[in-house]
Amino acid sequence: MASRDEVVGRNMRSFREASALSQANLADAMSAAGFEGFYPQTITKLEKGTRSLKLVEALKLADILGVRARDFFDPPTTATFDLKAYRAVKDLRAAHQDLQRAYRNHIDANYNVERALEFDLSEDTRRHVKAWAPLLSAERAITAVFGQVDEEEAEMMYGEIVRTIQGRYGEEDDG
Repeated sequence: MASRDEVVGRNMRSFREASALSQANLADAMSAAGFEGFYPQTITKLEKGTRSLKLVEALKLADILGVRARDFFDPPTTATFDLKAYRAVKDLRAAHQDLQRAYRNHIDANYNVERALEFDLSEDTRRHVKAWAPLLSAERAITAVFGQVDEEEAEMMYGEIVRTIQGRYGEEDDG
């Protein structure tokens, strides 16, 4: 059976690796946060369970690694699962915010097209703007989230995104 320090060490290593930090990066972050004498060797000892983690260190490490301090003390499978779930929720929130921004860009694009149609344009120009307006606004929204895509792909992706959002959140925009 693993000691408490070994459990803490395994979790700390999992969290550090999940954050894509080397031991040196984590030690530097701790030093920058005012923990003098926090070296890569300190991280090694903590991760091996040969040095106990102090509470103030756990609080700062948790902040740096984006976990809760108590997660260091959970059984490793629970802690790793919690970290994955936490990161998945965080990524989902970020994606939702990106989609809200894209939706706002879509609304702005439609508004800009409507304003353009109010100008005294030739009939050919007016027909061209009307024909391309929905696709241009969808492409702008998709490009804001996914980068440059071709027009057909943008239209398809935008439709899927809108259907997914409406299916999960209804048609209201809480942003």
